[in-house]
Amino acid sequence: MASTGTGGLVGRGIADITGEIAECGMLGYGMAFQQSAGLHTRLRARAFAFSDGTERLMIVVCDLPLMFGGVVRAVLARLPRGYTESNVMITATHTHCGPGGYAHHALYNGNTGGFRPKTFAAVVDGIVEAALAAHEDLAPAALRLAHGRLENAGANRARRAFDRNPAADRALFPGGVDPQTTLLSIERDGRLVGAINWFAVHNTSMTNRNRLVSGDNKGYAGYHWERVLGGCDYLADAPQELITAFAQTNAGDVSPNLNLRPGSGPTEDMAENTRIIGTRQADAAAALADKGRNGEGTSFDLVLDHRITHVDLSDMRVLPAFTGDGRFHRDGGSTGAPRQPRRCWRPLAGCSGSRCR
Repeated sequence: MASTGTGGLVGRGIADITGEIAECGMLGYGMAFQQSAGLHTRLRARAFAFSDGTERLMIVVCDLPLMFGGVVRAVLARLPRGYTESNVMITATHTHCGPGGYAHHALYNGNTGGFRPKTFAAVVDGIVEAALAAHEDLAPAALRLAHGRLENAGANRARRAFDRNPAADRALFPGGVDPQTTLLSIERDGRLVGAINWFAVHNTSMTNRNRLVSGDNKGYAGYHWERVLGGCDYLADAPQELITAFAQTNAGDVSPNLNLRPGSGPTEDMAENTRIIGTRQADAAAALADKGRNGEGTSFDLVLDHRITHVDLSDMRVLPAFTGDGRFHRDGGSTGAPRQPRRCWRPLAGCSGSRCR
């Protein structure tokens, strides 16, 4: 998206993707005993469709632990023509307290009794519903991008490791975390109708002792802005007036448990911590929306482009500086000259493919 002015066509959609809330293993912590036994907050997919008249793009932010290729393929098969794996990004907030069993990989279904068709269907159906609603909602909108800082919503849980980074790298993040919060706001006729926020913090305010399905702090952030501040009614037949997604970024070792103990910080109650950390993210994002309306954000004309590259992570080239013996290696164990670079489905202009090796 290149900056210069008044926006493009943007649509929004939201739908429930909660899945099984009882007697289903929860995905995230990998604890055999963590079987769902009720509901803390419902899980939702929030979709945003963009069109510049030539290209289109879809972003779907899901209150899920992880996103899997099987889910993406099932969703794409039900979207209108023109939406492909190249221009549809379906991402997860990485809550650790959603029902599992929706992967096609045994590793991730280890505590669920295998594949769970009902949860898989709930996830896929909900994402499709949100995406179709966003596509049908396409209408002229103004876009603004704003950046800010949120200092009290995360702590580095591996500070000793962080302090071994080069001084120049450490200087960029004096607190050991990335405090930048970024907001893309969507307005129609001067009214905020949608937003995507990016902020780096793990979605782990709820601990592995919790057995209630929860969107955790990022799920609560969306609920807080939409429902508590915006008064949205999720059960209404009419489209939601405000849809706000809280996406994950470089969370790394950034924990929401500010006392660096599970479920501890700011309080000793994990549900209250979820509310507090979620509210802090929502309030910081809302402040950025106000900043944009006050003329401090960057307005955008919508100019879209997209790429997809498939990389075989089991056969990555490792440079001599990191192998210990001064030779090239691949993480599969082989040595010698690198193979031919993989071809992008739609390579960047002038790209030799070296970035994909």
